[in-house]
Amino acid sequence: TRLLGTEAMIASMAQADKEMAELFRVAWEETAGYKCDWPNHKSAEHGEEDTWARWALDYFDGRQTTMGKKTERKFMREGLIYITVYSPLGVGLANAREAAEIAINAYEGERTPGDVWFRDVRIESEGHGQGSGKGKSWWTTLVVARFTYEQLR
Repeated sequence: TRLLGTEAMIASMAQADKEMAELFRVAWEETAGYKCDWPNHKSAEHGEEDTWARWALDYFDGRQTTMGKKTERKFMREGLIYITVYSPLGVGLANAREAAEIAINAYEGERTPGDVWFRDVRIESEGHGQGSGKGKSWWTTLVVARFTYEQLR
């Protein structure tokens, strides 16, 4: 059992969002060298033959888990991260799976410095579709990761 104030804890949703995005950014952009479209940012510049991704998250649950005075209460937050991986047609399913595995490994078994943790990291769907707004067809792979953290406020 953890005692209040003895562990790293998320102080705001913005902090949690940043920490979750950073795990993927390091694995995807720095390590693998791929491009990513991030929410509220300019779209990533990518060529028609590039593998790239779109990252987003959605909160679906939040509840107070402890009583107490303001700044000492814990609130549980849960949601899903969605990473749509776009691979150009013609490079094969192997390329799409390798790229999706980078996304999976960015979260599976990981925790952020503020103690956001992840479970149920998986490929949710795969298929052929439009994705870049350039009229290009892509093989799309949707990777989903469920996240949970406690926020102190």
